[in-house]
Amino acid sequence: MVNNFKNKFLVPVGGDDERYFELLEKYKKYIGGVYIGWPDAPSGRNIQTATRKFFDRVFKWCRKNKKVLDILFNMQANAYYEGFNYKKINLSPYLYKGTELTFSSIMLLKESVFSGFKKNISVNYKVNFIQQLHILKKEIPDLNSIIVDRDINRDQKKVNLITKTAKKLGIHVDILVTEGCVPFCPYKIDHNIFITSEHFYPQSGKMMQKRSRVMCEKFYGDSAFNILRSPFLTREALKSYHCRFFKISDRESPVNMIDQTMAYYVLGEPQDIGVIFPVVKRLTHITTDMIPKTFHKKILNCKNECYRCDFCSGVYKKMETEKRKKYGNK
Repeated sequence: MVNNFKNKFLVPVGGDDERYFELLEKYKKYIGGVYIGWPDAPSGRNIQTATRKFFDRVFKWCRKNKKVLDILFNMQANAYYEGFNYKKINLSPYLYKGTELTFSSIMLLKESVFSGFKKNISVNYKVNFIQQLHILKKEIPDLNSIIVDRDINRDQKKVNLITKTAKKLGIHVDILVTEGCVPFCPYKIDHNIFITSEHFYPQSGKMMQKRSRVMCEKFYGDSAFNILRSPFLTREALKSYHCRFFKISDRESPVNMIDQTMAYYVLGEPQDIGVIFPVVKRLTHITTDMIPKTFHKKILNCKNECYRCDFCSGVYKKMETEKRKKYGNK
């Protein structure tokens, strides 16, 4: 079973790794674009960014194959003032119709060094209201695209309404379909603060590793069914959305995990949900083919009101039962 919907995928590239090019070639037919952080610029991830040489090769691949190259400048503006001189960036070699720049700061987006390029708003800007589209279009006349707030991924009617309105304003809409954090996570703000400030204050990184990651592991370890509450979209659910790109996360994932994720979405190959929708990147031995049809339908109309709904918990128990039949007590 292969991909039979019109939308294509936006796939991540992290640091230098030759296997990325094998991945891009393997799924070239289904890829609409590639996103990658600008070399040397902090971009909201604690990974080694691509070297300029590797980055140039990714750019050449995109240009040769007529794919979008989405360059991320994905931190708040103050971070650049504190530790990175973005005014010395020379983007002129990458100015072609397929190049797009993504920001999580309108302040930074407006700097003259970025003029002439298509500009996108990051998922971190949390666009989830029609009103935001009108304000953004007025503020940024050359706005090219937005990614809807991950927290409303499963409100299909709202996402499609935002997409329809955005189209009238000349704005593309993309969806981050592999989001792993639950919308109501009480640790999310701390996690974002520490992972961002880590680039400038090493102690923040140590704090995050000791506290934030442990919190996440405990949260999902104690109540594993919360994996199903995170706003990822299953392959079957994607057919109900009318966006431009389905974005795959994330740049921290090993290439083999991204490959497995693409194999699931594009080819329909069953995969472990702990790999496809990574939160703590661990195997659950519960696979995508165990997800019942009712789940695919239910998540198209989810308002994140878990306090009065135990649907995901019930589904997970059934999947656990199937897992024990298939794998024993792993």
